[in-house]
Amino acid sequence: MVNRYPGYLEDFTALEKMAPEEDLYALNNLTEHEVAAIEFAKRELAGDPDSLAPLRDYLNS
Repeated sequence: MVNRYPGYLEDFTALEKMAPEEDLYALNNLTEHEVAAIEFAKRELAGDPDSLAPLRDYLNS
């Protein structure tokens, strides 16, 4: 996840640039999810006891 997912962020950004206005909210939401998932994975690997924080923040936004 830490190694592969960051590459997907570029794909999401590219889709956001091409998307019609009505799709931007959903695409932004997907991008934010990927960012939170990557940050969670990085923290988990580092042994952060609060590694779930990025996921909680995403769910609460």
